[in-house]
Amino acid sequence: MSIEFQYMVESLIKLGGKKADKGIHFLKPNLLIKHKKAGIKYTVVKIIIDDTESPHVICYRYFKPNKKIQKKVFIKINKEDFDQYEPV
Repeated sequence: MSIEFQYMVESLIKLGGKKADKGIHFLKPNLLIKHKKAGIKYTVVKIIIDDTESPHVICYRYFKPNKKIQKKVFIKINKEDFDQYEPV
């Protein structure tokens, strides 16, 4: 593992994540990110680190198609798209 990779994992654990086999799980909804252009906020659920040390972020937001129904919309953010998001 590279030094940058180890630093990233340690930083995510300090933000409240719990280390798992292939990723970091966020059990509490305390890490929010925002899409810079759209302004939509997402709650980070999990960060998956595959064998190539390329992380993917799994997060969600609530979507309300009408007044009575509220749904969670999950997205997967690839490493290439990280620069489109910022912490809240």
